Amino acid sequence: MSVRPSHADPELTKTAERLATDLLGLDPAILSLMVMDKTGEALVIRRSDRLAPPDYAGDDIVRKLGVQASVVLAAAMSASNIMGRTEYIIGSFSKFKVLIVHLPEYDLSLGIRLTTSSSGEFVYQKIRDTLGTS
Repeated sequence: MSVRPSHADPELTKTAERLATDLLGLDPAILSLMVMDKTGEALVIRRSDRLAPPDYAGDDIVRKLGVQASVVLAAAMSASNIMGRTEYIIGSFSKFKVLIVHLPEYDLSLGIRLTTSSSGEFVYQKIRDTLGTS
């Protein structure tokens, strides 16, 4: 599935497409990946073959999750003077984990659905190593 909002910057969307392609197969724990702009708008969504179709999120849920992820990131970043730069946030649910990664060097964020047995910290480090960022 590929999403491109009508207002999206074509260069930003191109970067989002490249990131999604480069990162989806990075680790078997990654079940789906959403690349979002700073407002939480999904620019690109990719799903692994390991994610069963009944577990796909509908467009309405994707929109809500994107906006909520951007709000959570913004709230976390508001404490950066005390806590330091926000790198990632992990949410744990009964069926999946969610890893939200802030990519300020791209002006984008990632929303990644992971297996429950995965290590979000490990996946985050693989993403950083792959992108060559700190």
